[in-house]
Amino acid sequence: MKTSSITILATLFQLCCLPIGQAQTPTEFPDKPVHIVVGTAAGSTGDGMIRLLQNPIGEFFGQPVVVDNRLGAGGIVGTDYGARVPADGYTVTLGSTSTIITSPALNSSVKYRVESFAPIVGLAESAYVIVTGATPDSPRTLADLLDYLRKADGTYGSLGVGAFGHLGAELLLTRAGVQALHIPYKSGHLNDVVSGRLTFAIVTVAEAAPLIAADRLRALAVTSSSRVAGLPDVPTVAQSDAAERYGLSDFRLVVWFGLFAPAGTPEAVIARWHEAAARALGQPEVRERLTSMTLEPTALSPAEFGSLIAKEQPIWNDFIQQTGLKVE
Repeated sequence: MKTSSITILATLFQLCCLPIGQAQTPTEFPDKPVHIVVGTAAGSTGDGMIRLLQNPIGEFFGQPVVVDNRLGAGGIVGTDYGARVPADGYTVTLGSTSTIITSPALNSSVKYRVESFAPIVGLAESAYVIVTGATPDSPRTLADLLDYLRKADGTYGSLGVGAFGHLGAELLLTRAGVQALHIPYKSGHLNDVVSGRLTFAIVTVAEAAPLIAADRLRALAVTSSSRVAGLPDVPTVAQSDAAERYGLSDFRLVVWFGLFAPAGTPEAVIARWHEAAARALGQPEVRERLTSMTLEPTALSPAEFGSLIAKEQPIWNDFIQQTGLKVE
């Protein structure tokens, strides 16, 4: 009896001296359903991408993946919620260049910051395209457009102050040293580009492609580093006739999408999420569907994604500060 007591005490002492996590085998994450917060409506680009990844991620985890659409303020409401959930990995958030970087810089009422999140995986990038109407009098090349804006009063439209189409156009105009009047819309601004009421717009390829195919819009250049599969005949800004004339040889404008956990989420949990998403993005049918949505899969690691954000954040912050752009 005495020997047994000594043995039990010795065993307990050994267990207590083991590092936390070795005294018992933890349940592998996750052991219940996980949630992905999406700050945009069903049918939006971001929502469509997450719906495409939902089942493959769920199969990897062996748990249901619930898509939680929390709408409002251009994605700020959902992103703010995602910053405040417990840092246990059971709720992660779809973020973008707009919601993670530019919205906090533009809007002083936004409470979260880049530092509120831990990057999990860069999912995909989406290029933009500079378009005008397809009328005989509309510019035919990017240099034509900028030459026109240098000499005349031009206009461009976007889906509101601070929208990425607005920021992209201002970045292009600033870099080229020309001006145009911004007219914000709630919707329908491409119709006014088609009619020639607006001089130009910068929109996602997905938005513009049907109107370009129907010869109702003219694509002058895409804003990515390489040509877009859906518009193979359209040059990049760097390949356009305006590159040298207007100092745009390094111009690049893309919006990225990725998954984020609240800051402080365990690295092992982030690694599990990254593996689940990367495997989903590696499936040929998933990549084909994303490409058809004019999205370029990236599958960036947490370190790669964090480096991208660290590189882009000061660029956008400085630009927004220099131009005085604000959203109240």
